[in-house]
Amino acid sequence: MSNSPVRTFYVRKVQSIEEFRACQQVHRRTWGLNPEDTVLHLPLLVGLQKNGGLVLGAFANSASNEELVGFAVSFIGQDSESHRFYHYSQITGILPEWQSQGVGFALKTVQREEVLALGFDLIRWSFDPLESRNAYFNLTRLGGLSRQYIPEMYGKGWGGLYGQLDTDRMIIDWELSTPRVIDRLESVRKGDTLPGIPEDAANLLEVEWAENRYPIISGDNTSSTATHLKMEIPYNFRELEIAYPEEARRWRAQTRALFLNYLAVGYHVNGFASVRDERGLRAFYLLTDNNQQWS
Repeated sequence: MSNSPVRTFYVRKVQSIEEFRACQQVHRRTWGLNPEDTVLHLPLLVGLQKNGGLVLGAFANSASNEELVGFAVSFIGQDSESHRFYHYSQITGILPEWQSQGVGFALKTVQREEVLALGFDLIRWSFDPLESRNAYFNLTRLGGLSRQYIPEMYGKGWGGLYGQLDTDRMIIDWELSTPRVIDRLESVRKGDTLPGIPEDAANLLEVEWAENRYPIISGDNTSSTATHLKMEIPYNFRELEIAYPEEARRWRAQTRALFLNYLAVGYHVNGFASVRDERGLRAFYLLTDNNQQWS
């Protein structure tokens, strides 16, 4: 049994110039940036904090000093069609040694409280839809939904944390006051089992396995009319990208086509789950007909 002490932290607004500079350092370390690479612009962070934006920091509890171990930045946005106002969460960064310790969940829950206090009930952000951990966090743990997929949102691959592929992004809508979101947050806090993929979900991708380790696409379904659909992605896409770069590009192209197709004909992305079988861990999206109530 491990006797390692529990690492504790708290979340609050970033206040001093030194703390804003610490956000830059966390950004650099989290993304593996080189000294010549661009980091978060300090005057922009200060300006956002003082003018309706929100810069939150996660600070490690320490007897000697406060160490910034994570941050989240958001600002006011407006939907171009509905004209609804919301907060757009542009970036969240957590030091590698502090990841998978609840820091991201804490940053998001405090961000939710602060944005509600500002008078908004929606937060949006984007993520790479081939990153299974982020998909599970955004859709299943937080209770977000997606109705929008943007190919090459930031252009071609940037390398580093972004990988070498086109920077496709899924847009998350986090409806802060809905029963779905409130219930999910409470379930996470209590350690309850979270929703999985319905057994009747129609399969959108057929896969085979390379060297019994990585899934390779062998077929797809572009015309299903089932209420629930499931779409597999590699559980560890970055490993596959290194081992099979051509197949990684195919995964990007095939999943892009399927997401765009089904979002256009009346589905939304409703959940994400992983299952273990003889192949190891496998990851699946859930898409649901818009006529069905979200849960």
